[in-house]
This record gives sequence, structure tokens and C-alpha cells, in this order.
Amino acid sequence: MRASLAAGKIILSFPGRLESIPPCTTAYFIVGGSCTGKCLFCSQSRLSGKQPGHSRLSRVSWPEIELPVQEIIRRVNQISEFRRSCFQCTRKLSLQDLREMTEFCRIAIKPVSISASPDCDPEALLALPAVDHLNLSLDCATERHFSEMKGGSWDEFWQLLERLARTYPGKIRTHLIAGLGETDQEFLDTMLRLKNIGIGWGLFSFFPLAGTPLAQRGRIPRKRYRFLQMASYCLQNNLLNSGDFSLKDDFICGFKIENQAIREIAGSGKPFLTSGCSGCNRPFYNESAREEPYNFHRPLTEGEIARIISELFD
Repeated sequence: MRASLAAGKIILSFPGRLESIPPCTTAYFIVGGSCTGKCLFCSQSRLSGKQPGHSRLSRVSWPEIELPVQEIIRRVNQISEFRRSCFQCTRKLSLQDLREMTEFCRIAIKPVSISASPDCDPEALLALPAVDHLNLSLDCATERHFSEMKGGSWDEFWQLLERLARTYPGKIRTHLIAGLGETDQEFLDTMLRLKNIGIGWGLFSFFPLAGTPLAQRGRIPRKRYRFLQMASYCLQNNLLNSGDFSLKDDFICGFKIENQAIREIAGSGKPFLTSGCSGCNRPFYNESAREEPYNFHRPLTEGEIARIISELFD
């Protein structure tokens, strides 16, 4: 079992040089062997050019936690920083992986999320004790990008999401990645479709990763991402409708409602935090630690909020 570097720091009480790693409010683990998926943007993809079993997912290193599973569980249960645990599953789950996850979920005190492929038997994962959310990552906002960058059937994936959302209301989530070539109108349409079937989503920005087929693709401008963060937060919290955004050439350029109300929402800083299951903050999945976060893993400063409001309204 591997843990994200920030979570591993807490679990293993790493000293000294890792003190600069930001606090992690979820214990993130990765299980499974080399992924058989072919997502063009993912460092775990078999198209990434990395050696099998390498220890990176997105920008994050995942060192192996060389402790018995029961000791890992004991520490996670006792560590106050952790509000939940989350398993990232590759498509190549072994029987041993499933046994470890089952043991973990059987003893876990805090809620557990699982992020997995439909190949990993969603119903069986949802039946594990303590699991309150299952994430099946759509990632792409359009059928053409889904087909190009992930492969498989867009229609079948949506049929699975819709069926699971009906059967397990409130338990199914997904991820969306902004900056894969879609327009903001297409992104709004997909967010609204997810909302209408009762599925929440976590929003991420595309980041070019060395070795992947998309390593040379440019990133989404931060200002455009801020508009999408506002749209995502407001739609999920019933604060705005998709028609409340002004668009130019299918990209958000402003808001159709009174500016003060929107400024208050932006001024809270909440739209710009990492979104996902409760307790998720995923430090530095979208950007280098040396730059302003796309998804903030901690409360924004007054200066950061002022700068974002200036970007959105001035």
C-alpha cells in the first residue's frame, strides 16, 4: 500500500526536511499494480512511458508504507488531522489489494472514499464497510475528448453513472478536468447533467506531466479556471443556474446577476478550495508548490482573495 507524500509524512511522522509538506486532511492511499488504462493525461497510464509500479500519480509521489495494514489503520484512526481516508485504485487490483482494503474498511472509524475504474466492480466496493463515496472519474467534459483521451464508450459510462446514482443516492461522485480542449459551455452542460442525476464532482485543472502523451499541451489560464470554479461551486450549492453566466464565444466572461452577491461568494474563498468529498484537500495536484494554487488546499489569505476578485470583476 502506498500513501501520498503528505499523508505518509503524517502516518510515519517524517521529521526534518519534509516539514515543508503542507497539511493533508485526508489519508490518501493508492492500491493496485500497473494500471492497464490508457488515459493520455495520467502518469499511471500504461502510455506514460514510466516503469511498471512507479510511485507517482499526477504530480504527487506515493511512497510505500511498510507497515502492517492494521497498524496503518490504527494510526489513521488516531490522527486528528485526517477527516477521512481515500483509496485511489488502478485497474489492476489483486486479491491481496482487495483484502487489504476490506480489512481497512472493516476497522476504519472515519469515512472512506474509493476512486476506481468501472472495471473494479463498483457494487462490491460500495458494499465495503465505512465507504460513503465511490468516485468513477469521467474526467472529460465532452464525448469527443472522452473517446480521444480515455477510450471506451461515453454513453455506457453515463448509463453506469445514472444507474448507480439511482441505486446509491448521494454516494456516487466523479472528477472533471478543465483544460482538455472543451469550451466553458460544454463544461457547464456536463456539470448540469451531473447535478440533474444527483452526482457531485471534484474539479481539477489539467497539468502536463512528463512522459505522458499530453506532456506538451498548455495549461488552462488561471483566470478561466477561476470562472469555472465559481460555476462549479455555485451549481453544486444551488447558488446560481447555468444561465446566470455571461459567455463570449462559449467561454465565461462574467455574471448576469448583481455583482455584490457574486463578490460575496467569491470573497468567502470557498469556490477556490479543492472540491471533492468532505475533508479532501489534495495538496499540489494541479500546480507546483512555487506558484499560486489552482485548487487551494488551505484557507485563502485576504490578499489572495482580493487578487482573484480583481481578476474576475475588474
